[in-house]
Amino acid sequence: MLANEKLKKVWAAVATLPMRQRQLFLLRFVEEMAISEIVEATGLRPGTVKAHLHKAVYSVRRKVTM
Repeated sequence: MLANEKLKKVWAAVATLPMRQRQLFLLRFVEEMAISEIVEATGLRPGTVKAHLHKAVYSVRRKVTM
């Protein structure tokens, strides 16, 4: 039951992310793509992908733990 509540919070937090962060978050953690695969699929630089993922994970964690 508790895990289900936390999962709902995670998805609610993901839904509030900016489009680019949400897209990269889903590719990384739902589709389980490697950074190199995300770079190839999106055409973004590796540093850009990593920065957006860092911001997305930080934001989701903050919202879930509140």
